[in-house]
Amino acid sequence: MADASQYDTTVLFQRGDWSVEHTYNTLEGNSWCAADTVNTAGQWFSVVAYDHGGAAIIVGDPRWRPSARAVRFRVDVDYSRWNINGAAKDEAVSVFLRGEADVSEFIGQLMEGVAVAVYSEEDRRLATFSLNGSRLAVQALFACWTRIEGSDPFTRASDPF
Repeated sequence: MADASQYDTTVLFQRGDWSVEHTYNTLEGNSWCAADTVNTAGQWFSVVAYDHGGAAIIVGDPRWRPSARAVRFRVDVDYSRWNINGAAKDEAVSVFLRGEADVSEFIGQLMEGVAVAVYSEEDRRLATFSLNGSRLAVQALFACWTRIEGSDPFTRASDPF
């Protein structure tokens, strides 16, 4: 079980309904950046970028209790539909982003859109989120990701001048 004290989190950006944080895991030595939004029901939608170069979408709800398994769900950005093969665990569903063209198109839609909705495979709406502030949040996420990708946040240059 992870202890909250092992995570050093800094808020880098907050605007509209979105925020961007950098988190460093002090025990495992890895870090990630996340652009997040939370709706009025307490559900969250996150785009997470990891220091190893991977990225993921995570959608959660503190009331969800899915068993750990592969799941299919749908994400609609305005009127564009994305069918997702992802994973359920704890109180969230997630998918690692793959395929540069698709990822680029999806992120572009998040930046330009008005709302994002998450549906079950049976077309039951599970959550809806505002994209107000998402453009600047994604830009801040990419800036954070560029800083952490493949680097140790505590390494100093050999020539400090």
